[in-house]
Amino acid sequence: MIAVDSLTFQYGKRPVLKSVSFTVRSGEMVALLGPNGVGKSTLFRCLLGFTKHYEGTVRIGGKDIKRLSPQQLAQQVAYIPQSHISTFSYTVLEMVVMGLASSIPKYSVPDKGAYQRALEALTMMALEDYANRQFNQLSGGEQQMILIARALAQHSKVILMDEPTSNLDYGNQLRVLKRVNALKQEGYTIVISSHNPQHALMFSDRVIALHNGRVLAMGEPKTIVDASLIETLYKEPVEMIAIGDERWIKPSLERMSK
Repeated sequence: MIAVDSLTFQYGKRPVLKSVSFTVRSGEMVALLGPNGVGKSTLFRCLLGFTKHYEGTVRIGGKDIKRLSPQQLAQQVAYIPQSHISTFSYTVLEMVVMGLASSIPKYSVPDKGAYQRALEALTMMALEDYANRQFNQLSGGEQQMILIARALAQHSKVILMDEPTSNLDYGNQLRVLKRVNALKQEGYTIVISSHNPQHALMFSDRVIALHNGRVLAMGEPKTIVDASLIETLYKEPVEMIAIGDERWIKPSLERMSK
């Protein structure tokens, strides 16, 4: 579904992404790990066509995204930011309809069909009762669920999520990730950047670890996520603990103090 080949990008003379290559298969959830400043958001900007001055190729659904118009690309991929601050007081339904902007003719207003698509997306997230509530009066977790619904309304089968749980409490983090993970069963392909490698262990099918602008490791979480990888990425000592069939990352406080 996504094929990135030798993607290289720099801001001025500062290289950010260096010959990054990977694929994401249809119907899988891939977690993108790496410290701040490693290029995760820049990679998303390239995948979304926001940044076109890169070397290499990005294909989504077999199509080079540089050859697609913004409207055509929006039919292929939807984006969910880590947070959204609404200056104006929009209803939840209006916020979801905004996700359909690329499919609405210029100088036109959303028609009945657009509102129906938005309501169907809310129903998929079990949020139809929220349709007439004010978006800016919802909790962070509720707002994030609405943004997922807005992405679903686009009918794009690829969803990119940039740290969607960064501002959520523990319970809302798990609720959002469980719902995102369930979207795979509905045919969606998901790439999600995260600062929490434990989430990658719990929910993702594969992990891509970025370090110094390159792909340091890529594969199934149980295979590549270990203490050595975490310490290389985040510069802090950790231990891996097995609990039943699950593996957990434990900070090594004793080694930290030394």
